[in-house]
Amino acid sequence: MSRPKLGAVRRVVTGVDERGKSTVVADGSCPCRAVEEQYVSEDLWLTTLPAPVDEAIDVPVVADLDPERGQLVWRRFALGSGETIEFHATDTVDLMTVHAGKVSLVLETGNVVLSRGDCVVQRGTRHGWVNEGPDACVLIGIMASTL
Repeated sequence: MSRPKLGAVRRVVTGVDERGKSTVVADGSCPCRAVEEQYVSEDLWLTTLPAPVDEAIDVPVVADLDPERGQLVWRRFALGSGETIEFHATDTVDLMTVHAGKVSLVLETGNVVLSRGDCVVQRGTRHGWVNEGPDACVLIGIMASTL
């Protein structure tokens, strides 16, 4: 098993300046990163629904697996070669895209092998992840609270 690596990502956030003109309000890396035994995750954005467009930039200080009631979080994470995330269920609908590598989505009735570009809508079901490939798998997704 190898510790996954998740290089820095540049995140550009737009907003409106004091004159009412569209502008860049943030340009840089994200401060919210979690390094777990099996994976590394980085929260790119956190908001409530309906999503406000005129509030301060909202990224959590500490990563939490599940967004709170009425929230959604935009996240990317890397699962290292040989690593497994055991069966679990979250109170979220997850819209996931494989950005790099391969990973198996483990369900109670079997596994689905996902490759770069594949997308999954994971709807609060019991599931796990297994990276049987030689390289880290990077997934990018939006997790929306179902509560």
